[in-house]
Amino acid sequence: MKCTKSKLPPTRQNDRNLSECKLLEAAQQLFMKLGFDASTTRMIAAQAGVNLALISKYFGNKEGLLLSLIERRKHEMLHCSLGYPEQPDFVGEVRAFYSYLLDIHALVGSLMMKIVISKSLTDESFNCQVKERLAIENRPLLERLLKFQKSGALRSDVDVHQIEEQIRSYYQAQAFFGSILYGDSKENILKKLHLFAETLGKAYARSV
Repeated sequence: MKCTKSKLPPTRQNDRNLSECKLLEAAQQLFMKLGFDASTTRMIAAQAGVNLALISKYFGNKEGLLLSLIERRKHEMLHCSLGYPEQPDFVGEVRAFYSYLLDIHALVGSLMMKIVISKSLTDESFNCQVKERLAIENRPLLERLLKFQKSGALRSDVDVHQIEEQIRSYYQAQAFFGSILYGDSKENILKKLHLFAETLGKAYARSV
């Protein structure tokens, strides 16, 4: 969930943040347990232990809760430091990045991803909002790619923004088709991702 500066007094802002967090946690638990359609705002508010009216006030509706969950996960994944050390070469960095994303995927679970994808396929307005909120580059990875280019490990004539997009897009394709649609194992998906990392290395790295 995107953090913005508020004009509320500190105590009221803290109360609001606490209520929002409780609602998001309750929503995620119920969505994963019962599914999105079966989970009602009344059930979410009851599990969170807050007033039902706060859902409308803070998130608009149940779809707003789901969108805020997506945005919070995006913030955790893309704005925080990557959860693995910098690798000595480009291919190793991409391979480590893919392993990192798969670990996060396993932590979140494919059920939540199925809920988001299913809702996006049937609700155009929701789909547009998802694309708007997820339309962002992975800045920590981008910074590492720029370091490789400055050190001469990546070709100077390539756009690292495009490389980052290729890395991210291929992962999303494998996560959707391999994991969600076909139920492929984590090991097989990781093998495909690592092979793609080697392909990128042959195309962009000065030495592999």
